[in-house]
Amino acid sequence: MFQSTKPKGITLVAAILAGVAACSCLSVYAETSYDSGASSDKPSGSGVAAVKAYLVKQVIKIDDAADDFLKNAEEYQKIIDANGGDYNKAAINNGGQILPLLIKMQGDYRNLHQNGYETVEGIAAGVKELVDYDIYLDSGVPKSQSSTDSPAAPVVIRTASGELVADRSGNIFHYVIEPALWGANKDFVKRLSPEVSQMFFWQQRKIANRRRKSSWSMRKPGSQPLMPVSEPWSG
Repeated sequence: MFQSTKPKGITLVAAILAGVAACSCLSVYAETSYDSGASSDKPSGSGVAAVKAYLVKQVIKIDDAADDFLKNAEEYQKIIDANGGDYNKAAINNGGQILPLLIKMQGDYRNLHQNGYETVEGIAAGVKELVDYDIYLDSGVPKSQSSTDSPAAPVVIRTASGELVADRSGNIFHYVIEPALWGANKDFVKRLSPEVSQMFFWQQRKIANRRRKSSWSMRKPGSQPLMPVSEPWSG
């Protein structure tokens, strides 16, 4: 059974660590089992060797995305820890850091899933030695919905204090990491107080307004746009 071996104090980081561990294991397996050498994102040549090379190249990209995902998650965790585990306090003191980190992790997830695993899903799901990764990462269902044809994902996650976060409640991508990052599962969300939520909203709106004004200052009459100067330049 797969399980996060380095659980952190919040469910989001625990979920990420479990996913990263699986992606890393898949990468190690692919690299040690198959030849590499493809030069594009599509299989080059024909036959099993070309498919193997493509698989390795794509899984290495997935592993790289997992590393970046973990780095951003740990930065997020440091902020929460520095505020004594108080999410309201963290939003007030470090809201300007938290939001960009979440956006980065959402981007990492896209590289892990849509731009990553989805490009080799058909291979992993159809290869006996790799099918367990497909069940864990992408296709496994909650144990309550499992059957012979639709196995449960063996995902078990606990927090640092031992609290059970997920117990075979679905695969790591669709049932854990994605809902944690987009707030689709209340069990993975720490709600801010109404007062702090409103304060955080207006704080971020002010930052967005400043950015828009800065962008507009580059376009308003009297400014010198970069593109018209760059296009005719010949060195």
